[in-house]
Amino acid sequence: MSLDKKLIEWQDIGGIEVATTRQHRFGTDAVLLESFALSRPAKKICDIGSGCGIIPFLIAKRKKNCEIVALEIQEDAVELINEAVLKNGIDNVRAVCGDARDISLLKQNVGNTDFDLVICNPPYYKENSGAKCPDAQRSLAREENTFNIYDAALSAKTLLKHGGRFCVCFKPERLCDLIDAMRKNTIEPKRLRMIHTRAEQKPWLVLVEGKKGANPFLEVLPPLVVNSESGQNEMNIIYSCVGSE
Repeated sequence: MSLDKKLIEWQDIGGIEVATTRQHRFGTDAVLLESFALSRPAKKICDIGSGCGIIPFLIAKRKKNCEIVALEIQEDAVELINEAVLKNGIDNVRAVCGDARDISLLKQNVGNTDFDLVICNPPYYKENSGAKCPDAQRSLAREENTFNIYDAALSAKTLLKHGGRFCVCFKPERLCDLIDAMRKNTIEPKRLRMIHTRAEQKPWLVLVEGKKGANPFLEVLPPLVVNSESGQNEMNIIYSCVGSE
């Protein structure tokens, strides 16, 4: 599928313009995941299922001395990433079009076993678990039609060096699946944080960091309650990295 450039909407994230379309946008979960993942240093990073490339561009905005691969299966999304790379003159983001389940692709076109950090904002919903998204492209990002959390963990295992980190955001009700997928691929969950809108409400997102080949020990961080004084202060800090030089 070739991208119709007339459909591109440019969004400024504080000095970098990201190309988006109706099918390929980004939300708060991606911004929270990038902040969570970048709380620790990394030099070589791969974002699996990169969409419009928001996570690689947020990283590139803050970290000039790292190499970032944006792996995405949809050709038009890869074109969006390349358009933004060209427009912004970014030299440390490289887009790769392909299926993250293709181990030969990971080894030949992406590189394997030497990444410090793999990030993934995967489809949240099991196939046939609810109302279908009518847009086929958006459905790929939302539902596990062709790519699931076990696929993501296997890809991360292939890409990461020993001791490398795998950072994921997911639905809290599927946390057991996420931990099971990590452990079946020798990635041990090491940090976990729940995200709530309000303190009295159940969490709507969980952020998890795993480490390849690590020993069991899970640090459960204090929750982020967005609609609280401390939560608003933290969100302001996180979004200041998005919206300012």
